[in-house]
Amino acid sequence: WPSTHDPSPYDVLRQSRSTPYSKHNFTELAKLYHPDRHQFSTDQSLSAEVVIERFCMIMDAHNILSDPVKRQAYDANGIGWRFAPKPITRTDQWPAKEPYDDQYDDQHNKNQEEVFVWKLGSAVTMLLLIAVTSWLQLMRATKMSREAALAHHKIHQAVSEELRKLYEETASLSKEDRIRRFLGHRE
Repeated sequence: WPSTHDPSPYDVLRQSRSTPYSKHNFTELAKLYHPDRHQFSTDQSLSAEVVIERFCMIMDAHNILSDPVKRQAYDANGIGWRFAPKPITRTDQWPAKEPYDDQYDDQHNKNQEEVFVWKLGSAVTMLLLIAVTSWLQLMRATKMSREAALAHHKIHQAVSEELRKLYEETASLSKEDRIRRFLGHRE
């Protein structure tokens, strides 16, 4: 197996960049690292994960180097090789915190506290406003309800008074006179 930490497809299949692709090395390595072959083997010098990873690398190297278009893309830009070295991350190269991070964190926390207080004050103000307007609406509705009941009562009294007067006027009349009077009012 290649001794380099991040082998290229050429390293995996032991082939130079200048020579045309030969399937011979691929076949030998595929037989050697095939997972089914290692599954029933008593030789456990390699873990199953290592065997599978190496087999995948062999298959990918074969796919890249056996196809002229993919090989050209890999040679030009390194495209297609999923086992390429990983880029350096921040934790690998830089310290976890820069000197100004503490200052930023302090300012950021202060701003968060101010925002929290502002939001809390706004929420309390909003709740008070809702309570006051609700109370005012309740008072308005109560007043309108009383006024409507009073108006209904006045109308009821006026109609009752009118009916009472009409009854008193017609109570002394005979039945026939009342009918004539009724028919006269209808016309």
